[in-house]
Amino acid sequence: PCNLRVGAVPNAAGSSYLEQGKTKIIASVYGPRQAADRDKQQARAEGVLTVDVQFAPFCAREISREENEKRSVLYNSILQSTLESVVLLERYAKTAFDVTLLVLEDDGAVLTASLAAATLALADAKVEMRDLIAGATVHLAASSDEQKGQILLDCSRQ
Repeated sequence: PCNLRVGAVPNAAGSSYLEQGKTKIIASVYGPRQAADRDKQQARAEGVLTVDVQFAPFCAREISREENEKRSVLYNSILQSTLESVVLLERYAKTAFDVTLLVLEDDGAVLTASLAAATLALADAKVEMRDLIAGATVHLAASSDEQKGQILLDCSRQ
C-alpha cells in the first residue's frame, strides 16, 4: 500500500509525505530564491537545484549511522542529477531551489520512494518540470531449485 499527501510542511513552498509499505519520507522544497554568491556563477544561465537527503537516527534498526551517511551521499548525487534533468532550470535564471528529504522509516525502496516524494513536492511548489518522475526497485531472487529466479518489485526488508 502507498499513501501520498502534499502540503505536509506548512512553511515550505511545496512539500509531500509518502508512505510506501513501512518506508516513510517527508520532502520539502524551498525557493525559488536568489542564488547565493557561491551559486551565482552556475545560476546565470539557468537555476540551481540542491538536494539534501537525511536519514533520521531511528529510521532503521540494522543499519549503522555510517552506512546511512554513505547512502545519503550516494542518494544526493543520484537524486540531484535526476531532478536536474526534469526541472526546467533554464526558466529560473539566477535563482535556486532547495529540496530536502527526511527518511523517517526505512523498510526498503528508499531511493525510488524519495524520487516520488521529491517530484510531488516540486509539483506542489508549482515548479515547472518536463514530466513527473516515478521509479521502481526490481530484485531477482534466486530460487532454491533449478527453476528461474523470481522477480520482486519494491521490496521491503522482509
